[in-house]
Amino acid sequence: MNIWVLREYLEIELKILDPVWEPDIERLIDDFVFICFLLGNDFIPRIPSLETHERAADLLIKVYKKTFNKMGGYIVNTDKVKDKHGSYLEVSRLEIFFHELSMYEEKIFLKRYELEQDSLQKEYHEMLCEASESERPELKQKLDDLLFNEDRPYDKVSDAHLDIYFSCRYVLSIYLSKHNILSTYDASSIF
Repeated sequence: MNIWVLREYLEIELKILDPVWEPDIERLIDDFVFICFLLGNDFIPRIPSLETHERAADLLIKVYKKTFNKMGGYIVNTDKVKDKHGSYLEVSRLEIFFHELSMYEEKIFLKRYELEQDSLQKEYHEMLCEASESERPELKQKLDDLLFNEDRPYDKVSDAHLDIYFSCRYVLSIYLSKHNILSTYDASSIF
């Protein structure tokens, strides 16, 4: 892949509609690189609601473009830090971005759950169709107990996991905003 072709594509893809000020493409690309870290890599775990195969990069770009004017600037600040070239994160802007991104999370998790249920229903019907007439009643009872039991551990773990995840994120965002923590976090080692 030619890096200049990618740059031109990003320039088109990151075009902000009705910007409050004229965006700098270099700064937009810096922010794009940073928000792609949310998809995870070998060193940073991904955000649970973001899956590459579910077009998460497109969602990140959509949310970024939607919140660009609200953020009041770029997420990655590339100004000089104590006479050294480096970058740091503008956490207040990142918080606005995360808040908007979080509006999609419940829909994503619900869609995944619905797809899983559809898949289970399909497998259920296929297994029943493949079974002989004499095996069907017993197989149907076993599958019903396994798949449609109200005490399914998967559902309980998922609900508890989501509650804890959303609670922790909310508490963390409040804590960070109240104490203005990480507002000048040095991200130069990341870039």
